[in-house]
Amino acid sequence: MKQLLLTALTLFAGGLLGQNAMFLPFGQTSEEVLAYMDARDYAQYVEYIADSGHMQLDVRGQEVLYVFDEDILYAVEDQRQFYDKDLADHVVETCLDFMALEERRVRNLDSPSGQSHYATVADDRIIELVVIDQGTRKAPDIRVRLKVTSRLYGPRMQTEAFAAQVARRGL
Repeated sequence: MKQLLLTALTLFAGGLLGQNAMFLPFGQTSEEVLAYMDARDYAQYVEYIADSGHMQLDVRGQEVLYVFDEDILYAVEDQRQFYDKDLADHVVETCLDFMALEERRVRNLDSPSGQSHYATVADDRIIELVVIDQGTRKAPDIRVRLKVTSRLYGPRMQTEAFAAQVARRGL
C-alpha cells in the first residue's frame, strides 16, 4: 500500500509540486547545478546570484530557488501560484501526504493569518510546506511553497536549531 501511495504521489504531485526533477541531490556545487540545467535546456531560465548564494529558476510558472552555502547546494524551494482553490487544496493535501510518508510527524507551525506552515524532520532533511492564501472566495490566489533543507550540508547550527523547534511543536 505504501509503495502504491508513493507511486501515485510521484506521478501526480511530481508534475505539480514536490519531489520532482527540479529537486536536485544536495552537496552539488553551483557549477554542477548549472550543468544539470543546461543539459535540460533550462539554463536560459536560470539567474545565479553569487553574492547571496542563490540560484533562481523560473520556467513555465514554476519558481525554484536553489540555496548554496560555500557553493554547496543545501536547500531547494519550489513555489507555485494557483488561481483555482480546488487544485491548490489538492496539491496541498498531496504534499502533506508526501511529508507524512515513512510515518513522519507533520507539525503545524505558528504562522500569520492567511498562511499555513507545516514541517517535518526526516533523517537527513527538513521538509516545509507554506501555503499563503492572498485571494478571495471569488478570486482565489494561493501560493504553495515546498522547501527541502539538507541536515548534512549548509549552515548546520541554523538548520539543527530549526529541526529542534519543529520537533518541540505539537499539532
